[in-house]
Amino acid sequence: MIKNFTPLLFIIIIFAGCDKGPEIPEDTLVKVYTDIIIAQDTTADTTKNIFQINEEVFRRYNITSEQYRKSIDYLNEDPLRWESFFDKAIRYAEDLKRNAEKNGWTFLLLRQFSITGNLLPFLFFP
Repeated sequence: MIKNFTPLLFIIIIFAGCDKGPEIPEDTLVKVYTDIIIAQDTTADTTKNIFQINEEVFRRYNITSEQYRKSIDYLNEDPLRWESFFDKAIRYAEDLKRNAEKNGWTFLLLRQFSITGNLLPFLFFP
């Protein structure tokens, strides 16, 4: 019986140690990460702390802080992942700005909260 169980245990151990990737799909993680950076750097509402700002962004993308942390931990395992990730984050931010300008709107970063207390993701004014 133990001889039959040994190969199965070996397979389980191998798969448990495999790199499963980030908890959040990378394209979503890029948006979440960028939105958090923008929100933290540009929010004028001093009554909200960083934790509250982050939670607002997490709710917007329907993720948890634990999923976010595990995804960041995954990136931390290999510096080359960060390099690629930052390239995508920069492109995402540039696309946001370019789309706003293309529509003739001024691009304003997250500078205030809505009446309900939720973050206004981005404000564009004609």
